[in-house]
Amino acid sequence: IITGFLLTSISRISKNGGTPSWAVVCAGICTLAYAICYYLIDVKSQRGWVVTAILPTAANPLLAYILPELMIVLIMVLGLGKILDFANSGIPGIIRAFGWTAVIFWITAILTRQKIILKF
Repeated sequence: IITGFLLTSISRISKNGGTPSWAVVCAGICTLAYAICYYLIDVKSQRGWVVTAILPTAANPLLAYILPELMIVLIMVLGLGKILDFANSGIPGIIRAFGWTAVIFWITAILTRQKIILKF
């Protein structure tokens, strides 16, 4: 993650631009998330939250993948597009991203429990 931020002197962090700094920051975040999950699940044997929070999404990944786009379309159709402009960058953007992810996990879990499962 630090290396990615150090690369900003060469190129800015841009997902849309696919910059090296963006790739390194994302790789660092994913590695950190993996390490935290490994520690909690395998080392500390705390598996209860996995079953309730992550397993429904893991069982229905296609739904979890398309759900954000469907929600954005619904938000736009309802005329609530202004809320998509809220907290787009910095720490507020990161907080918003975590909140959005939690909502997607929650909705996916509810729909999966209702046997709404998408498959190829």
